[in-house]
Amino acid sequence: MSLKETNNRTNTKQVKTAFKLKDANKTKLILTFSLRNVPQDSSHCLYIVVHETVPEETTQFMSLSTRKRKEMGRTEALPSDSELWFHNSVELSYTFEDTQTLYIQVFRQRDQTNVFADSQRQLWGEQWISVGQLLVRFGCIALLPLALQEPLVGKEEPMLEITAVEPKYVKSIVSLHLAAAKLRKPSGIFGSIRPILILRRSYQHELATNEMSSNLGPCGDETLWEVIYETEPVKEENIFHSLTKNTGLQRNMFDFGRLDLFQEDLNRGNVDLPLLLEVIHLKKTGQRSPIGNFSTSQKFLSSQQPNAIFPLQSAHPDHPSPPGYIVLLSPLRMHTLRTFLDYIVGGCELRMIFAIDFTASNGNPKQPGTLHYCGDASRMNEYERAIREIANILLAYQIEEKIACFGFGAKLPPHEKTHHCFPLTLDERNPYFRGLEDVIAGYHSMLGTIELHGPTVLSEVIKTSTNMAIEQFQATDHARYLVLFILTDGAISDIHATTEEIKRASQSAPLSIVIIGIGSDDFKDMDSLKSCYQLERPILQFVPYRQFSNNTGGSYSNLAMRKVLAEIPQQMLAFMKLAQIKPKRPVRRSLNLYPQIVQASAPLATSS
Repeated sequence: MSLKETNNRTNTKQVKTAFKLKDANKTKLILTFSLRNVPQDSSHCLYIVVHETVPEETTQFMSLSTRKRKEMGRTEALPSDSELWFHNSVELSYTFEDTQTLYIQVFRQRDQTNVFADSQRQLWGEQWISVGQLLVRFGCIALLPLALQEPLVGKEEPMLEITAVEPKYVKSIVSLHLAAAKLRKPSGIFGSIRPILILRRSYQHELATNEMSSNLGPCGDETLWEVIYETEPVKEENIFHSLTKNTGLQRNMFDFGRLDLFQEDLNRGNVDLPLLLEVIHLKKTGQRSPIGNFSTSQKFLSSQQPNAIFPLQSAHPDHPSPPGYIVLLSPLRMHTLRTFLDYIVGGCELRMIFAIDFTASNGNPKQPGTLHYCGDASRMNEYERAIREIANILLAYQIEEKIACFGFGAKLPPHEKTHHCFPLTLDERNPYFRGLEDVIAGYHSMLGTIELHGPTVLSEVIKTSTNMAIEQFQATDHARYLVLFILTDGAISDIHATTEEIKRASQSAPLSIVIIGIGSDDFKDMDSLKSCYQLERPILQFVPYRQFSNNTGGSYSNLAMRKVLAEIPQQMLAFMKLAQIKPKRPVRRSLNLYPQIVQASAPLATSS
């Protein structure tokens, strides 16, 4: 659970550790709630139940009212008053590539003490919002009108306020540099000691399970301990250290190196949570002999000076004297990482660009079974399905539902020339459609207008997208990141030029590129882009769509899309670091989104 491996050294002040970040596409959000304009009623209490809608993979396009729901948590019950601020929060496990939607129900009941007596409750109002909308369109604080079961006549409309915060402890790293000194050999041990440091945290008795019993520490029945980190054994040749100014401890000191851990793993943000530092000896046979332990906390260690020394509590009752010491070689330090959500709530917008292959190798679009065939209204072709799966996730991260769409590899009337990058709107100055359905309609319309031709040239759409990304990034004060999705059915004719454009984009543009292979081709040409996968800032991904699809009754799994979308947050962070762009303060958007939120929530009004 540590981010870094220990690296034991001899007489060196440099601490070298291997750094590994958590996935940028996953984090936690703490949700808090309040109600406004609530009619006063001393005989009833209100509380909130929060659900997350869980769409099945084969029914990802179903309406919200028919999706499965999973309860995430409940607030406490408060007497009805004009304003209610609920203390109990709800924790959400956020995943960028999932379509996460919150369904919030407000219940009223007479009993204030029991919010789990479902038989006594009555649904008062409800609302829903996607997590992406909450973060991007509302800047983490959404004030939404409640859809009431019984409308209030002549009174102000009740409002629900939702606040989402990424807790600091999930992005804070705690650095510890520890050593052990003057360790006493356990009885029966001959030769040198090979100590290991085990770091544990306490947890409540009610959270202990049989499965965790193997992690329990040696500290009796009062406290149960969970292992969160374990160092490598310090070898015999690395037992000298000169960092400490305490001359009495300069010999026989075992340096465990610097331990860097996320605060979430260390204590979940509770600096007073008891921690246990346990030192054991690892025998050559693999057996372990306890030496001693030291109980502490992050708060205590933060108050200590460098070279502070703490006696170990003996693990053997027959030898009550300290069997050695823990040495804090340098002060405990904390630093906070910049996360994907820091930029998103600060106003950075993700935007999509689609580039669609209109080469003749796709087959005649009027003929059933070809890749662009749209004659069966009950069955979408792979191009349309891939576009829908991507847009259903990323549209939540846009302020406006504007989607740029280009085509390549076709002849446009009345010219006989093959175009390698043309807007599907046929307007060079405005390549945007408004919303997903306009994109699909424009795609269908284009199939009846153009002549599929070739060859497959990708460099032009990549060049155009790179220039768009740079221009929009500057025009929006560093608040826009673009993702280009190239949907193609086969061989690339301009490998060298495509490679050069991808390299240029990786150096200068706020852009990610995803090539989606449509159809049954083996896509061997994608191997020619290997150098693009190894750039200092990798921005290219390729996924063969059909390989990740499960064709069952006309429905496909969205595994392929989720796989590639999961990499985008880290790619965006890498660009921001390269460009030295810091996240801005959270942006509060205007409240003109109410009508579409209310209209979209209408299907839920009859649910229970």
